[in-house]
Amino acid sequence: MTALNHHQSTVGEATASVLRSGRRVWILLTLLSGVVFLIGMLLSRNMTGPVFYEDGLGYLANARHLAGTRISPELAPMAFYYPGYSLLIAPLYLLPIGPDSIYQGVLALNAALGSVQFLLGYFFLRRLIGIGTVPAAAASLVAGLYPGVLLLQSYEFSDNLFRVVFLGCVIAAGLYFRKESIWSGALLGLLSSMAYAVHPRGLGVVAVTAALLLVTAFNRQRTSSALGGLATLVVMTTGLRVMNQLLIDAMYRSDDRSLAGLLSRLLDADFWLAIPIRASGQVWYLAVATVGLLPIGVAVSAIGARRGWRALRHGDQVSAHDATLSYLLATSAVLFAIAVIFMTPVDQGLGRLDHLIYGRYNDGFAFVFVLLAVSLLLQFRDDVKTGGRGLTRRLAIVSITVIVVAATLLGVLGAADLASGRPFAPTSAIGISAYAMGAEAIPLLAATFGGVIVAAIVILLMLVPRVPKWSGFALLCVVFVGFSFIAEHRVLRGFNEHWMNLLTLDETVRYVGAPEVIGYDEADRSLQGLNGYQFWLDLTDFELFNSELGETPPDVDLVIASETWDEAERWEARLLAIEPVLDQGLWVLPGEAQDDMAEAGYLLAADPTAPLPDAAMASEIEIVDGLNRRDSLMVGQSTTIQARVRHVGEGSPWIPMGAWAPSPVEGAVRLVARWIPAGETDVAAIQIAELPRTVLPGEEVTIDLEVRATASDIPLEAGNFTLRIGLIQEGVRWFEDVGDPQLDLEVSLTAG
Repeated sequence: MTALNHHQSTVGEATASVLRSGRRVWILLTLLSGVVFLIGMLLSRNMTGPVFYEDGLGYLANARHLAGTRISPELAPMAFYYPGYSLLIAPLYLLPIGPDSIYQGVLALNAALGSVQFLLGYFFLRRLIGIGTVPAAAASLVAGLYPGVLLLQSYEFSDNLFRVVFLGCVIAAGLYFRKESIWSGALLGLLSSMAYAVHPRGLGVVAVTAALLLVTAFNRQRTSSALGGLATLVVMTTGLRVMNQLLIDAMYRSDDRSLAGLLSRLLDADFWLAIPIRASGQVWYLAVATVGLLPIGVAVSAIGARRGWRALRHGDQVSAHDATLSYLLATSAVLFAIAVIFMTPVDQGLGRLDHLIYGRYNDGFAFVFVLLAVSLLLQFRDDVKTGGRGLTRRLAIVSITVIVVAATLLGVLGAADLASGRPFAPTSAIGISAYAMGAEAIPLLAATFGGVIVAAIVILLMLVPRVPKWSGFALLCVVFVGFSFIAEHRVLRGFNEHWMNLLTLDETVRYVGAPEVIGYDEADRSLQGLNGYQFWLDLTDFELFNSELGETPPDVDLVIASETWDEAERWEARLLAIEPVLDQGLWVLPGEAQDDMAEAGYLLAADPTAPLPDAAMASEIEIVDGLNRRDSLMVGQSTTIQARVRHVGEGSPWIPMGAWAPSPVEGAVRLVARWIPAGETDVAAIQIAELPRTVLPGEEVTIDLEVRATASDIPLEAGNFTLRIGLIQEGVRWFEDVGDPQLDLEVSLTAG
């Protein structure tokens, strides 16, 4: 009895120890997933709305239509976007919140997907690859902090979901290989069809999965699992095609990504001549962005696939481990080929720089190879007997060689001038955007050199026995997070602010009272404008017409058309507001609304650049942040003043700098700071800031005005100055000329 009691006590203690260990693991995973979420949210803290891309607004519009609680947008002039990601964010449109809050919800969902990716990465490494608990968690954390993952969470792109679904497909394939079950086959078919629902490149995943299921079914291996997977794949893919057609019929004209268009591209000889440089560019991007980790991960997968192929040839059983790596390698190869095909033009021109080194599509699978590479380096660090160090040394050489060879091919094939200033969208190559020179170009040599140096240091730290084991892991985390914050601050923030602040007419519409229907002239269509206005004015219906085709405006009060709308005189329309950047104007058609707005002094003169009436040149200016009424600066120093400016006049709006001929500045109202030395009247220096949008009587706007204690880049002399802040109608007169009081700040300049 004593022995039995002792045995039961020992078993109980062992069970309790396992449970405590399991709880510790889950606590660790929860904390690390929370870290990934918080970093993602921190990087997106400056995002106040969509970057007005065709892609992002397509997904948001799909979500709004699927929710069915608001006006369905009109997306006829744009390409069709698949609804998988939209289904995830559609519930946000069921909440009683505005578009800005909906967008913040999208960002939170993206960050949450990053946390889910971390947990799935851990499961993949721990359960399917056989990596230890701590190395698996560490490798999954590094993959979650990869800039191509972190930075894209700030955008309304389906790639944020595609990564999670793709990793789910790889895990499902591993479960399928480990144990025959109709549910494992069905899960693989379901997730593969979901990848296709999220993005059309997911068709590559469907193809590889279908081939796998067919082969195993015909070989009478896992027959029930294979048939269950095939049935799920067929049903779900068919359902997706039906949903796609319903969305196209509701909001689009056609699916521009048709099979016929793809076939015509593949049959063009010039297209194939352009393939090598595009493939080299994307390989280079992947190797540099992952600081050499992706080639290591690919090599590890290739070793497993080769081992599995040898076993198959000799009639032996292929291990689930090797079969899973083979599936990963096959699907990634197909996705890479699709990315190259999508981003290769029919002609051989280099075109947009970001398309040459396009990485966004490849980041959907790249992070899995980062997982494998980091886990290998950590797992084999102390395993001398298995020859792990020898293997990783060889893989390190392969890694650096891939970076150098890809960069060389880019140069040889004519892309050495990556810093030439060709059009460049940093979101397309976001994993290396930390190297970008503003939002213009990527220096090939600098980025290659940086990638090689970081890769060499990280790998050496992980391999050299005398170096602390986790130093390489820590450096990777610092590099990835540091690169992400550098890219967000130096490159992406300015890029985002430009596109987020591109549209302003929606604010004017809300100020005068958003109507149920607005007309939109397709003759002067701006894709960003049409989609953006429909996002922000989600309770307003947009009715499209084309004046160039002789179509008449709908029976509405407000119409969005060109600032210089040719049909304005014919339809007796009056201009209410203009965009500072896009050639878009808000027009009011004849009727009661036009009469009321004319009486309120909201309408612009027939010539918007004409002198403002005296009554309209009245303002109130208040400093919100930056300088006090009495303050001091150092000679040559600059600071940003945040000023709140209110239109307290009547009779006419103020227009911002726009697209008017012969000068975009002519007639625009601008905020000006003048440096006047104490006791003098002459102005020593001037700084100017533009209105963010058209300002109607009674409205106020916030303007950031950078003031610098310099004149033509020459520092002002030390002393006391009056910093006089006021408005001017460019080319006409100062507001103070008609008695509008200016805001004077007393600033003392001191020598450095």
